[in-house]
Amino acid sequence: MAKSEKYKALAPPMPMPQLSYQVTPLPKYNVGDSWKTWSLLFKVYVEERSTLSDKNKKVALVSCLLIKAVEELQAICKPDDPLDDHVKFEDLQNGLSRRFLELTNDTLERNKFFQLKMGSSSLKEFASALKKAAASCKFPSTYYDMAFTDGFILGVPDYIRSMLIRGKPANLATALESAENIQLSKSSLNACPQSSANLSINQV
Repeated sequence: MAKSEKYKALAPPMPMPQLSYQVTPLPKYNVGDSWKTWSLLFKVYVEERSTLSDKNKKVALVSCLLIKAVEELQAICKPDDPLDDHVKFEDLQNGLSRRFLELTNDTLERNKFFQLKMGSSSLKEFASALKKAAASCKFPSTYYDMAFTDGFILGVPDYIRSMLIRGKPANLATALESAENIQLSKSSLNACPQSSANLSINQV
């Protein structure tokens, strides 16, 4: 064997070509996160592993969900288990999309609700506006009355809000009544200096 061929045979193997980009770990999905954004990241994750079987895709999906999201997945599949052979990966993905897109929309509507402000409306008009806005928020029945009260307190002027927070009204009706009394008291106080000044002038 020629010397050059001998050295060639002993040479280390050529390194494997490296990817031109870094594959970052997929963040776990939590209920309340943007499903639209996360599902796109998961799609990329699966595409990078194009040889995955349907079963392995399901395993990857479940492993990338946090506990609450897994519970939602189990609820969608009942009475089946998400990893049962007859349950398809595509069906799981579509079911989660329907569920979490709906939850995301509810979250956005609730966020808008709690940012509503009284502005130039009257207290009663603002309370009515809250009731209309709540129709698209789908608040849990156990939180419904509290949501109205919290939204009302957050949206009224600062001087009313600070007094309501101290008083801790139990419901919207009580909060509205207290707010009207606070507003009336402030109006009366604002009128007092003018009345006193007029009285002094009349006395002179």
